[in-house]
Amino acid sequence: MKLGVDVFSLRFNEWDAFGYLDYAKSIGLEVVMFPDPDFFESLDDDYLGRVKSYADDLGLELEVGM
Repeated sequence: MKLGVDVFSLRFNEWDAFGYLDYAKSIGLEVVMFPDPDFFESLDDDYLGRVKSYADDLGLELEVGM
């Protein structure tokens, strides 16, 4: 079993996607769930690729809702 967080529960922090990933890593989580695209600054391929690459570098899995 992997532990993770749905960033909706942390939205009061107003972090960008990278901030949520940093926080998840800092508390030892393994999965980050973005419940909808509004949590991303952009939906272009370059930006989403950077988010995915950053998550990979941190050893985190991503889940994204629509």
